[in-house]
Amino acid sequence: MRSDSLVRIWNSIADRAAILLGRPKPGSADIESLCRDLLSERGEASGTAIARDVVEAYVSMSVEE
Repeated sequence: MRSDSLVRIWNSIADRAAILLGRPKPGSADIESLCRDLLSERGEASGTAIARDVVEAYVSMSVEE
């Protein structure tokens, strides 16, 4: 139960930050550029949005990638 709440909060922060930053939908940028953005961005909300995109991109990668 507690982890579900944290996931909802995490996603809510990431969604709002992505909207405010005008970030593209996850999957539309390659993981390298997302990681570069994550390292260069400032702010917890934008970092949360980018980190979520990195994780989603990583999970969708094939074994070869």
